[in-house]
Amino acid sequence: MLSARRSTIWHPLQIMTSSSDTPPNYDQDRFRVVNDWETAHNAALELFSLQAELIDKEVKLAKAQRILSKLKEQSAAEFSRIHSKKGSLSKIFSFGRSKEQTETENDAQASFEKSHSEERQQAEVVEELQSKVKSLTSMRATTIEQAAASDSLWSRMLPTGHIPTAEEMDSEEALQKADSDVEEAHKQVETLSRARLSIQHAHKYFSDALKVSDDLNPASKGGALSEGMGGDLVNMSKQNDYKAAIRQAEKAQTCLDECIRCLETYWYTVPSDYAADFDALKTSGITQMKRIYDLMYDGSGAESNVRGSVRTMLERQENAYKHLTRAAVWTQERVPECEIAENQAKLRREEARGRLAAFWKKA
Repeated sequence: MLSARRSTIWHPLQIMTSSSDTPPNYDQDRFRVVNDWETAHNAALELFSLQAELIDKEVKLAKAQRILSKLKEQSAAEFSRIHSKKGSLSKIFSFGRSKEQTETENDAQASFEKSHSEERQQAEVVEELQSKVKSLTSMRATTIEQAAASDSLWSRMLPTGHIPTAEEMDSEEALQKADSDVEEAHKQVETLSRARLSIQHAHKYFSDALKVSDDLNPASKGGALSEGMGGDLVNMSKQNDYKAAIRQAEKAQTCLDECIRCLETYWYTVPSDYAADFDALKTSGITQMKRIYDLMYDGSGAESNVRGSVRTMLERQENAYKHLTRAAVWTQERVPECEIAENQAKLRREEARGRLAAFWKKA
């Protein structure tokens, strides 16, 4: 009996390693999730810093390259001046040079050397910035991969059965607002990107149509309107070309309408002067050449009245193009601003997650 009882007694080592005392797997999993998220979280914070630094260096690089280009042109002009054929001949026949000529040549040489020195210095600046941009771009690519897991891991961070404190609940509300801000910022980027694409197509279609209109309407370039009028004077080929241009203008109008539709939700972001361009386009449209075609080729109305009407429509068409160009420039420049705002919103969300995670780690 004694031996039987002894056989049921557990060894101390067995007690310590008993499966009933081993931490549950979900705790181990959550520990790994927390560590993995912290790694991704830190990478995300670093990513925003890298992106800001990269944008700054790219702007400086573009400026430095423009300066270098001007210095190269200046150096080339100086070099050409002192090594011109006339200058070479004057050096051969040095006895014929006056003191003033010699001083002028010396000044030109000194000017070239100064320009060339500035060019070399600026080239070094450009090379250094290019190296930094390349390095930052590589670092960003690596960091993007590390930060990508932050969103997916965050949903697994909430501890089971945890009762939040009042301070923690405030952090949760702040995070909810940050989430909402990111969602709204992303939606604005998508909408403005579609608006940009639409107005870019509108500008391209309208530009193509205007090229045909200018060729068929000399008056649009200051020529005589009579050359493009009179049914007997205009052959069928020109009419077909004009009809094709009208179709291009109609495509442009469709794209413009889509751009304006996209901007309706964010109309409050359009500055007043650019809003005036859009309003003018809403009023006039960009299909004036359809009316011009009808005036020129339907054969109705007195010729003098037609002339005046066509000139009026050509002026409206030109004004519409100016408004469209300005509107397109603003829309194109607005998208990067929205992207910056989205990145800032994501940064605020990541910081809010970090504050809330500090509570959860204690749970």
